[in-house]
Amino acid sequence: ILAGWYGPKQQAAHQIAITVASFSYVIFVGLSSASSIKIGESLGKNDYVEIKNHGKDAMKISLVFAFIMFLLLILFKNMIVSLFNTNEEVIQLSSTLLIFAAFFQFSDALQALGIGMLRGIQDVRIPTLYTTFAYWIIGIPSGFILAEYLHLKVFGIWTGFIICLSVSAFLLIWRFKRMVQNSL
Repeated sequence: ILAGWYGPKQQAAHQIAITVASFSYVIFVGLSSASSIKIGESLGKNDYVEIKNHGKDAMKISLVFAFIMFLLLILFKNMIVSLFNTNEEVIQLSSTLLIFAAFFQFSDALQALGIGMLRGIQDVRIPTLYTTFAYWIIGIPSGFILAEYLHLKVFGIWTGFIICLSVSAFLLIWRFKRMVQNSL
């Protein structure tokens, strides 16, 4: 909604970039579900060393995929957005937003994964509070402030994405590590 405040070209660029960024998020959610299953299985065996190992392995896999997506978005941003639109200004704006998307691949991967890993150890209430805090208290206000008051427009909104995803990723991974460490 906020991106639409800045005009149809900014809205179009935002829509293209978020559509492309959503592709990798689907993969991250799949990895999150797989880690939840493996960690839940280990929880059933009461094997916290295995839980810790599954968590480390899942983070490595997610970060490798995030790095691959980072490279693809950086290297092929113009080609990717050209598939969606022919307007030169929209292509330029979208390509710039894909740079933002490239950088939030890492925190997006870890926050999606953190939710799944915590779900695997049957911890859902606190992660819900963490993500609510990261998105609604940190992300949306910071994106709005950057967009409106620092006049970054759609780039401010996307900086807010990066901030909220980073805060969410940090809190969720920190909680998983703490919960597992306390159980060892």
